Amino acid sequence: MARTQSPSTLPGRGSSGVRRGRSLFWLGLLTTQRAADGRRFRGARLSGWFVALSGVISVALAVWIGAGDVADLLSLRVLAYAAWLYALLGLPALLHPDFSATTVSELSRLRGISEIGPTARGLGLFARLGSGLLLASLPGICLAAFLSETVSLLGLRALLIVLSVLYLLLLAASLATVGVLAERVMPRAPRRTALALIIVPYLLGLAFPHVPSVPGAFFWAFEQLLLVGGYVA
Repeated sequence: MARTQSPSTLPGRGSSGVRRGRSLFWLGLLTTQRAADGRRFRGARLSGWFVALSGVISVALAVWIGAGDVADLLSLRVLAYAAWLYALLGLPALLHPDFSATTVSELSRLRGISEIGPTARGLGLFARLGSGLLLASLPGICLAAFLSETVSLLGLRALLIVLSVLYLLLLAASLATVGVLAERVMPRAPRRTALALIIVPYLLGLAFPHVPSVPGAFFWAFEQLLLVGGYVA
């Protein structure tokens, strides 16, 4: 009896999918390279480094004065600052008509690269925002874990690190989706459109609680992180 192979086991099928994913990722980085080198995003990145430094200093001072039990809550507050920094400064800095996917596609076609679609653009935004958020937020949390006095406390703080990483990556993915949508809806004014998509639903949600918004969802998720951080403390 002849044996058949499933599509997932056909030779080359899996490797071609990996190559396509890698190609989309690098195309995404290409679409955001000019904006990432711009003054606005470099300013947001520099602010992120200062936020990271403040997190490390806050945790170190708390441990030094004998208040290490609040180190987790302090580091989570720094995470909140970093989140708003990249939501209100980082994302708009990556969105500009001169840096849009359409403009980059026109330039890339001159080099033989096919048109860059929203998936690659979203991956590029996600990579830039995600890396910035992680670098700005995690140093303080990681230092608190490193300074843990017991193994059980270290385990709880390691769990807090994992949950924080998931929170930041989901936030980066949400902001990237907003950025792609803003460029599709209003390609000539993506920055103002992205900020409107973030802020307007949140303001409406204050009057009508059932209106979903990115800030509302992540405020709720941050409260859950605070509960975990308070339990660790």
